[in-house]
Order: sequence, then C-alpha cells, then structure tokens
Amino acid sequence: MVSTKTGFGSKIGSNSPGTEDHLVRKGPRFESGRGLRTQVEARLTGCSILCWLVSGCSASRTFLVLVSFLLTACSTPAGTLGTSTGSRIHNDLTGMACPSISFCFAVGNTYENGASGYANYRTLIERWNGSSWFIVNSPDGAKQDSHLAKVSCPTSSLCFAVGYDGPYTPNGHVLIERWNGSIWSIVDTPKISGAANSLLRDIACVSSSFCFAVGQYVPPAGNGGGLIERWDGSSWTVMPDVHEGVLFAVGCATRTLCFAVGDYYVFGGSGEVDHTLTERWDGALWKVVESPDPKSPSQLEGLTCISTSHCFASGYLGNGQHPDAPMIEAWDGSTWAILIAPQPSEQVDPAQIDDRLISVSCASRSLCFSVGWHRWTPPGTIHSQTLVERWSGTSWTIVRSPNGSPSPGVNNGLEAVACPNTSRCLAIGHYDGPDGFFQTLAEQSNGASWSIVPSANR
Repeated sequence: MVSTKTGFGSKIGSNSPGTEDHLVRKGPRFESGRGLRTQVEARLTGCSILCWLVSGCSASRTFLVLVSFLLTACSTPAGTLGTSTGSRIHNDLTGMACPSISFCFAVGNTYENGASGYANYRTLIERWNGSSWFIVNSPDGAKQDSHLAKVSCPTSSLCFAVGYDGPYTPNGHVLIERWNGSIWSIVDTPKISGAANSLLRDIACVSSSFCFAVGQYVPPAGNGGGLIERWDGSSWTVMPDVHEGVLFAVGCATRTLCFAVGDYYVFGGSGEVDHTLTERWDGALWKVVESPDPKSPSQLEGLTCISTSHCFASGYLGNGQHPDAPMIEAWDGSTWAILIAPQPSEQVDPAQIDDRLISVSCASRSLCFSVGWHRWTPPGTIHSQTLVERWSGTSWTIVRSPNGSPSPGVNNGLEAVACPNTSRCLAIGHYDGPDGFFQTLAEQSNGASWSIVPSANR
C-alpha cells in the first residue's frame, strides 16, 4: 500500500500545525541589517510627513503632480525593501532561480501565528540585484492561503513560480504565477480530473516554450500520485500519471532528457517506509526508471542536470545509526548511483541526528553545491545549522557556511541554491528570529567562502 504526503515536505523543528507540512525559513541577523532597517524607518517617517502635508493643504495642479511623484518614490522602496530583522510575522524562502549573477528570484511565503497553528499564508517573492534582496509585489490565490515552493527562469523576462492555494487539506489546488519582465501574475492552470487537492513542488524550464512542473495530487478516496504539468509556450497541460508517490524535484538537460525525483511510501511489518522514486522523460513519455534504493527510509528532494550525462539528486536516507543522513545520487548518462555525502560529526547520540540536503546546483562539471541543514536534538532542545557540501569533480566535501543565529535552540537551514557561474553561487533559507518569528536567510559564495547577504522580510 502506498500513501502520499501533504504540504511542501521538508521542515526544521516541530512547528508544523495539523497535517499541513509547510516550509519555514527566516532571515539573517547581521549588523548591517540595523542600518538597513533605520533607512527604511526614515523613509517611512518622511513619507508620513509628506502625506500629512498633502492632506492639510489646497494644492495646485503643479504641486499635486510633484506630490504624486514623491509619493511614488517614497512608497516603492519602503514597500519593496522590507527589513532584515524584527518582522512580527513569519517569512519563509524556499525556491530560487538565477538567470544571471545580477538577476535572481527567490520565492516562498509569509504567515502568522493562529489560534490552532499557522495561518494567513501569503506569497513572498524577492529579487536579487547583484548585491541585496528586495521584496517585489506578488499576487495571492483566490482562497487567500497561498504558498510558493520553487521558481524557474528560462530568461530574465519569463519566470514561473509554483505552489498551491489552500489550505492543502481538504481542497488546496495548484498555483502558478508568471513573471513577464515587469510584474508577477497568476496564470490559468488545468483542472486535474479526480483530484480533491493538488500542489506543485518544483519546476524546470529548458526554454520559454518548454517547462515541466512536478508535485502531487490526492483523489477524494484512495491513493494519490505524482503530478506532472507541462508548459508549451502558450498553456499548461497535465501529463499522464505514472506512479503513486510524491515528486519533489525536476531537472532537464534537454527537451528529450528530464528527470523527476521524490519518494513513495510502503506499509509493511515494520510500519511505513519511504523509498526513492525516479522518473525519466525521453521526449515523448514519462517512465519510472531504476534508482538506487538504500533499503532504508530514503527520499530525494533536489535535482540538477547540466548535461545528458551529468545530473545530481540530493536528499536523505536512514543509515542505521542516524534517522536521516545526507544522500546524493549521480547520473552518468546510463545509470544512477549513490555517492558518498559526508555528514557533520557531533558528540551526541547518533539517533538524535537529522541531516538533509534539500537542493543542488552546478556551475560546471567540477563545481556544484548542495545545501540543507544539520540538526541534532539533545533532550530538551533543538540545534539546527546550515549545511553546505561542494562537488570538486571527484568527491563531495562539507564547506563552512554561516548561520542566521548561532544561539542554541535556534533553527537555521538552507532550502535552495543556484549557481549562475563558477565564481558566484547563492543560497536562501531561514532562521528563527530573536522574537520567535522565522526570518529570511540569504548567503552567497565567491568561489572561496560563503557569507550572509542582505535579505528582506515583511
């Protein structure tokens, strides 16, 4: 018997309410953030004074034109830049795409603490200009409970972000938004026959007329299955269902070679066990293909393909000692194989360790990064730090990466990585802010080391 998951999947800590498995991330705490916040507050103060002046005078036409211009100048930075710390709602970034080193989008959502869990989910999209991240306007779905998981940009004037408008249970449905070079807008999506709820977890675009998005759907009764939708340059269509399970990631080398990865659940004598799931697009059909299964709980969550003979998938496995250990699989053009993914060492009970690699990206055959988190749970507390591993062309090694907060009991994690070239890679994620609200975390690599860069929060 196979079962399917709900929500977007991976998370850190135990903050998920009910059955909605959402992504929770937060922003970096760094000294420059104080100055950033001061600048925003100063702008807001100046704009407030200007609005007061306007309301108390009989303006001439010339004055009104000038005021209109100044109000636009004031409102745009204040509304889009956000603050780096101190937000009173949760901010969460989970997906990223970078057409160039000075143009990227990161997507996720914001949400609040409700009476019985998290509530009031809204889309969150931030744009990278080469030096910092700032918030851009993004629409919410009709149900006003909107989640964005991942994003892909075949060009700087065409991007798609995918997720769902919910709540997922009992009747959340696919949400797709499109960037046209100026604004983000919601696009029409096909009705999924027999689905009580559905969502998309990832998207990959080879060109402006060829994209695949993957996720899952669940019927009113029975088992759900992997969901694959295709963009042909004018509309989205649902592809035939291939396998019961969950698809977490998709990657394409060409129009005739794509992979989608995830997992499926099997109930046996020892309870529920998840196994890796890999599907392949051959230019005409999607088919399930053999992927190495470590014969223990395992799941694939990230995927990248830079050529028809070079792909990596990342995730986690239960290795007998640890509940979750980082896992990386490699495609060599003919088969998938598990590679050694090093695991951080801790002087604690191995059963308390939970390490995952959520995303992977390659700038070349000899430079790739995979990101996630290293978590351990000694009695009474939770420690979680960012985890970054680097591919040298022959092996994976752990590299140092900063955290939003080093304090015990604080969640730090990276959810997505993108490498526009060999000298610049970016990663986004979250950390628990000082007041208990998740804040965005953004980092960059210059080829030698990783450092935190400014990011925004609502």
